[in-house]
Amino acid sequence: MPSNTATRIGWAQHLANLQTPIGTDKFGYSWRSRKGSIFHEASGYHYVNEGYKENDVLGFLIILPETTPANIILPRKYKKLVNI
Repeated sequence: MPSNTATRIGWAQHLANLQTPIGTDKFGYSWRSRKGSIFHEASGYHYVNEGYKENDVLGFLIILPETTPANIILPRKYKKLVNI
């Protein structure tokens, strides 16, 4: 990785915006290599004193909530994209 660059590792739902880095909307979470910041809904939070680098081993725990109907949790503009 070139110096002074960063990567983001994370996960997203199928409605996440693919034109922006992961973690910029409510459908994804990411962890940035520089400064160890985590991102969700375009807000970065300082999580650890330093980020990850080459040859580090990373682990992620995803806890999935009970199923909630899409018409309750999705913003109006996304509702037409799913079968409710």
